[in-house]
Amino acid sequence: MATNETNGISLRRLKTFLTNLKNIFAEKKHSHATSDITGLDTVLNGKLDKNTAGGIAMCGGGGKYQYFKIATIKITSSYINRPIVFELSGRGKLFSLITIRFASTSSNDPILEVFQTNQDRDFYMKKTGTSTWEVYGTYNELWGSYCLHKISGIGADIGVTVNMNNVSALPENCRQAVFGGCANYSNNAGLVNGHSVNSDVPANAKFTDTTYAIGTATTAGLTKLYTTVGTATDGTMTQAAINAKFYDNGTSRTANTVLSAPNGSAGSAKFRKLVIADLPIKQLTATQYAALSELEKKNGTIYLVN
Repeated sequence: MATNETNGISLRRLKTFLTNLKNIFAEKKHSHATSDITGLDTVLNGKLDKNTAGGIAMCGGGGKYQYFKIATIKITSSYINRPIVFELSGRGKLFSLITIRFASTSSNDPILEVFQTNQDRDFYMKKTGTSTWEVYGTYNELWGSYCLHKISGIGADIGVTVNMNNVSALPENCRQAVFGGCANYSNNAGLVNGHSVNSDVPANAKFTDTTYAIGTATTAGLTKLYTTVGTATDGTMTQAAINAKFYDNGTSRTANTVLSAPNGSAGSAKFRKLVIADLPIKQLTATQYAALSELEKKNGTIYLVN
């Protein structure tokens, strides 16, 4: 007698099981954004594009623009003091390397330590937020162009978003790359508490080695502003004090007065009228005057002869 049972398993049930299994593992269409895969955007940014002249991306001024934004750097970890290098070539330029390095610190918002280029100083950086920096470049002329070939030193802890698009102007207070040698911004006279001198130092910034106390006769310090004469030991410096201590030929004086010590005693000079005692006058008799030599008569003394 025929049977559909084999070793206790129904062939019909086996067929149904295999069909269901096939449906479960059947190929299905689905999609994911590159951001769904950790680190994929960073890796792709470092790949070459067949439509960008052998580089990651390129841009040109088109006869209108002088500046372009190269990339945005986002730091997401600490102690990331390895160099980040952008390799570019431009119309009328040689191959350019931009080297960027941040300080080694436990924070994911480190200060910029190195920003240099091996070619013209055509590159700039601007901190736009916590852990975020933007990199810019300038064309050598309005029809100039640049190609970004490669970015080194990036990873999961340093993300780089490539822009390579034109901008109408550079942001205010950008830092310009130095040529050749290392620009150590963290230990450089050009930086104060993380701010570039003549760039983004706040108006109320103070240098820690500057004395802000009022100076004295023995201690250097600030000059104290008075509307009166003040004293000689507290840093006073006003026009009134100067006029009181020194002769000023711009001040009008009383007619027929001279700057002289007091009449008949020592003391501070002031403007007053002359008296007989102020003049080199000597009274002589006619006999005494006749006995003077010619040299004595010409020595500046005024003689009154009785």
